[in-house]
Amino acid sequence: MLDGQDAVADEPGSATAQPSSAAFPPHELLTSKRYLGALVLGAVIGMPVAMVAYLFLLGIGQAQQVVFTKCRPPSDPTDRRRGGRSRS
Repeated sequence: MLDGQDAVADEPGSATAQPSSAAFPPHELLTSKRYLGALVLGAVIGMPVAMVAYLFLLGIGQAQQVVFTKCRPPSDPTDRRRGGRSRS
C-alpha cells in the first residue's frame, strides 16, 4: 500500500522522478526489430488501402463527369441562366 510520501516522490515535477527518455535512446528504438516490423506491417497494409482510396476517388470523378455532362436534362432555349433567348 502506498503512503503519502511515495505518491509525492513519483510526481512528474519532483526531483526524484526518472525521465522516460533515458530508458530508450531514440537511435535504439528506431533500429529495433520490433519497430522495423511495425513499420513494414504499416507499409504492407497502407499500400492496398491507399490504392483502393485512389480508385474510389477516380471512379467518383468519372461518375461526376457522366452525371453532369451526359445525363443533364435538355436546356430550355428560353432559360436566360443557360444562355438562351429572352421571351420579351
